[in-house]
Amino acid sequence: MHLDVVQVLRCPRDHEESGLVLVADETEGRHVITGILGCPLCEAEYPIRDGLAYFVEAQPPAPVRQEIDVMRLAAMLGLTEPGGVILLEGQWVSAAEAIEEFAEGALVLVVCAGDRLPIAPRALRAAAIDTPREHIAIWLRPKGRLVAPIAVPTPPEIVELARDAAYWVGERTEVVPVLPLTRASRWRSQ
Repeated sequence: MHLDVVQVLRCPRDHEESGLVLVADETEGRHVITGILGCPLCEAEYPIRDGLAYFVEAQPPAPVRQEIDVMRLAAMLGLTEPGGVILLEGQWVSAAEAIEEFAEGALVLVVCAGDRLPIAPRALRAAAIDTPREHIAIWLRPKGRLVAPIAVPTPPEIVELARDAAYWVGERTEVVPVLPLTRASRWRSQ
């Protein structure tokens, strides 16, 4: 996991939004190989193993390894310029290293499981998902790309750009509904 990704990570637990604190045990350059991400509010800890952060209680199943056409995935994600944060999950995990190299300066975040994304709103340049994710558009910046298998319905906030026999590609619209505030943040904002 690249060190710069830490700034967009958030605790996925149900409380006011909180950035995470990193304690790195092993690094290679600007990549964290092993360590712990901790939440200063709820004191939850999320391990980093083999360069991946795990935001679930139980050990997630190993991602399905299959051959991904990296050039095609990069095109679907709209990676024509360097930089940005890209989310990959499920079948797309196997392409993480190649996408990071291809999209010069991009920070690739791999999410292995869990219902809530541990990411700040509007932090993602693009995402490739395998399963429906409620409110996925909130985490995409305007014009952010979303790629999914055709079995995953296109969210209402995503305009479908293209579709083939296996996948669809969409883009976030400008108007995205706001998530309801938690009790703590509702009181604080008054």
